[in-house]
Amino acid sequence: MERLSRVFVAVGLPPAHRSAVAGWMDDAHLPGRVPPPENLHVTIRWFGDLDAVTFDRVVAGIDEAPKPSPFVMRIAGVGAFPRPQMATVVWLRPVAEQLVGLRDAVDDAADRAGLAAEDRPFVPHLTVSRLRPPEDVSGVVASSSGIDLRVPVDRVAVLRSLVGGGPPRYELLESIPL
Repeated sequence: MERLSRVFVAVGLPPAHRSAVAGWMDDAHLPGRVPPPENLHVTIRWFGDLDAVTFDRVVAGIDEAPKPSPFVMRIAGVGAFPRPQMATVVWLRPVAEQLVGLRDAVDDAADRAGLAAEDRPFVPHLTVSRLRPPEDVSGVVASSSGIDLRVPVDRVAVLRSLVGGGPPRYELLESIPL
């Protein structure tokens, strides 16, 4: 039975919005590794490795689940994980109540497919830099007002991350309309 590795569900950004975020990233002179514009997304849930049957169950469950209607997500504010003084990730904050409803629908589908509940709280974010080793980015977070974008969301993507030979590449496995 085929296994799919590094599977996750995300909300992508339309090309014009990806370009706007990429321009902001260039202007912000972020430390660390910034993702290529085509990789910008908001992760709803990471699954990791799934066998083909579980994958099909998860996708069908998301497709059948009550999900929010299409909505607009605002991207505003800058932050860092785990904290600005010792950051491994710099992010922009997506704001939309519907993101929680979307996560709930994905979690319900995962539960019905027999997967364990996520052990971390859901903190929507759009990664704009990864830092190894961790760095103090307090100045970047304090000095940047971020970007103010309104992004239309009308679907979720089921993706797989392909690694090796540069930055990850994301393969679209399914696109599920809201």
